Amino acid sequence: AVKTRIQGYATELLAEFPNAKPDPVFRAAPDGRIIDAGLNTQSVLKKHALTKAQEVIRGALWENILALQRKGKQLPRETSVHINSLQGSFLVAHAPSSVGSVNIYLTAINPRVD
Repeated sequence: AVKTRIQGYATELLAEFPNAKPDPVFRAAPDGRIIDAGLNTQSVLKKHALTKAQEVIRGALWENILALQRKGKQLPRETSVHINSLQGSFLVAHAPSSVGSVNIYLTAINPRVD
């Protein structure tokens, strides 16, 4: 029972994590369709009409993430992407989610000053 609770707790944390992170974070289905995002990320995605991971992080990087995830591997820590619509460069990390979907975590390299 304890093991099940601990596993469930990790899932709960992952489910709530997107709203706690100020940098962009989203969950995408294997086809790239964005199926969930933190509240701040949702507004940015909507503003720029971004609906697929490929539109946010480029198609080649998305395909690389899917291939690595199938092998149980991660991107190198220094993987970064420049996202014109977000006006910045971001380090990229990913984690598997349910039913083959992928959580994408972006961390600003040089945060914007508004």
